[in-house]
Amino acid sequence: MGTISAELDGEQLYITVDDSSVFLVDPEHDVREEPWGFAIGHKSAMDMSVYRYARYVGKNLIVCFGPWNGNSFELFNRTWIGVQENQLVAIEVFFHEEGNFIVGIVPVELSPDRTGIIQPLESSLSISMNAVYEIRAKYMLPKLMNTDLYLKYERYLLEGLNHD
Repeated sequence: MGTISAELDGEQLYITVDDSSVFLVDPEHDVREEPWGFAIGHKSAMDMSVYRYARYVGKNLIVCFGPWNGNSFELFNRTWIGVQENQLVAIEVFFHEEGNFIVGIVPVELSPDRTGIIQPLESSLSISMNAVYEIRAKYMLPKLMNTDLYLKYERYLLEGLNHD
């Protein structure tokens, strides 16, 4: 996965991976695994274990659907923290009575203003995953974690995922 592009057309979100594979992403209220990553609802987005699990199973993208209540701190209490801790990419899709919109969430090093937020051009955005991979290589924490032990127990906490 080199580049992720997202386009919001009304209430329909399209994800394009590497300019070749296009996916229509339906809203989710819980957690749903997809070939490109995870689609999650706004309540599930507050569970930081979702992001850790995504990282450990090799997913790079989280798409979160939820209402916009005009409070940007809600965004930071959802995907922003999980993205920063696990060096993932997230796309937030907000449904609002005045119009739907998307926002990209990336590690803070990748946003021009160091906020970790990428504002879309109109209703589309594009994010380079190669830059995310370069940042990951510099972080020590994931190298010190016991992934096998974490996955042994964490996967049972997430509904909708396959269990061994």
